[in-house]
Amino acid sequence: MVILGIDTSGAYTCLAISKGDKLIAQMTFGASNDHSEQLIDYIELILKSAKLSIKDIDLFASSIGPGSFTGTRIAIATVKAFSQALNKPVVGISTLEILIENLSVLNTKAAIIDAKRDRVYAILKSNEEYILKEGIYAIEDFIDIAKDLPDLVICGEGTIVFKELLDNNNLKIANNDLNLHRAFNLCRLAKNKFEKEGADNIFELAPNYMGKSQAQIDYEKRHGKCLK
Repeated sequence: MVILGIDTSGAYTCLAISKGDKLIAQMTFGASNDHSEQLIDYIELILKSAKLSIKDIDLFASSIGPGSFTGTRIAIATVKAFSQALNKPVVGISTLEILIENLSVLNTKAAIIDAKRDRVYAILKSNEEYILKEGIYAIEDFIDIAKDLPDLVICGEGTIVFKELLDNNNLKIANNDLNLHRAFNLCRLAKNKFEKEGADNIFELAPNYMGKSQAQIDYEKRHGKCLK
């Protein structure tokens, strides 16, 4: 099975192609503000490097958030379009699950993404059991739980935002690129999900925002209304 994974939920545009359990190609690009301007060009580039055409893809996979509201929508819309045009299955995977997979060799690990207003999107596992299921948490609440786990390592872009606070509580942060999204993780997780559960319903696949966007918050402050 050949899988194309697209993750635009973070600061970069991340693409990968896998076949079975083998990585065929993986590319990471600096993103524009909305990821959309060059995404199709990037997809064409990775397909060319893998000596494949879009028709060779058996399964399309997308990160579904949490993360960038706009970026997440773009990845999902793109895989849906390919799925419909080519009549191929599609699978969505949590961005936090993609990130924590960077630390798959560790027993106790967490991934965090900045959710603004001193909050994080977070997931925390020990021996593959969830201590914190993916959700949105005050950073102080996350730290209160994390600091009792001496072997814990934390990854994700949120470690950059809250580095000083994490350091002050003697929490271990993953090194360098272990904090970045890896689209090959998305491909592997999508393969496992597809084999166990089948494809997602293309009409039900949607972003997992977990919270309101800053645009929604600003609108409600100005107009005193709730956006649905």
